[in-house]
Amino acid sequence: MTAAGNLITVQVKPSFRLPFTRTQLKNIIGLVLKTECPRREWEVECLITDDASIRRLNGKYRNKHEPTDVLSFTLTDRGGSDPAIKFPSVPGIRTNLGQVIISYETAARQAAQRSAAIGSEIKLLLIHGTLHLTGMDHQKPADARKMQAKERKYINLIDKVK
Repeated sequence: MTAAGNLITVQVKPSFRLPFTRTQLKNIIGLVLKTECPRREWEVECLITDDASIRRLNGKYRNKHEPTDVLSFTLTDRGGSDPAIKFPSVPGIRTNLGQVIISYETAARQAAQRSAAIGSEIKLLLIHGTLHLTGMDHQKPADARKMQAKERKYINLIDKVK
């Protein structure tokens, strides 16, 4: 699902047994980005780690000293609604969109609370984090509804491929 000019790197802490291969994780990210950023060559990194690591990152970058399920670090400036300050994409050069970091341990707890499989939770968090890299947010209720609709859309697309 990734284009030839795109690069997705996935790292998983070795002690975690995911119900997905790295290729499947890359395909989930690729599906979202291929649809949301079709005219751009991009690069994305994904890390699936533990609560301690994500707690440190959450504390350092968000001043929240607790684990969270997913963090997205966007490396491009989209400039909000002002097109004059948007970061340009250069043809033939990948734009590093950023990183998606997921805590496997938090995802497992959330899945158990919802009586869902860990794979479903990881898939949702991966889609959610990737949508953040495309500029989506959920601070306002209308934006949250829009983001949730896109998450459902991608989950349904992925589930149909199985």
